[in-house]
Amino acid sequence: MRSTSRRWKDVLALYERPYDAKAPVVCLDAAGQTTATAVVTGLSAGTTVITATAAGYATGYGTVTVVDPALTFHTLSGVHVLTPTTAETVLVGDTRTLVLRRPPSQAAAGLAVTLESSDAALFTITPALVTFAPDEYEQTVTIAGLAPGAGEVPTRATCGC
Repeated sequence: MRSTSRRWKDVLALYERPYDAKAPVVCLDAAGQTTATAVVTGLSAGTTVITATAAGYATGYGTVTVVDPALTFHTLSGVHVLTPTTAETVLVGDTRTLVLRRPPSQAAAGLAVTLESSDAALFTITPALVTFAPDEYEQTVTIAGLAPGAGEVPTRATCGC
């Protein structure tokens, strides 16, 4: 019983320490447990190596690749409209509602997406910041035509974890 008490005290000390993304903690509690599951949340695109260490065991390694989310714009009826080779027409003084989507397979974590007009004199897009909650994969945005011309809607996504 005393060793169990000491064990929980050690575990609590680990959980009370400040969070450090470079030194996360995974604890195995059940006797005889041979596997553990850890959630890996991508913070930016790239590849990294996860290292697992434990006294008396060989060190284990695994590679994780994080990719930028795939964001697409669609009409309310679901037609894909904005790609590098297609465009959506909005008349001067008119607005158009579009759906910003990410694949459901990429929707496990929250995501913040910054939207901006490539030329604010031609059109505006609102909201300028779209926030996806975990497991949410669609948000509506509105484009307002201000003057004749053509422009783009570049997006920047950051993990909203």
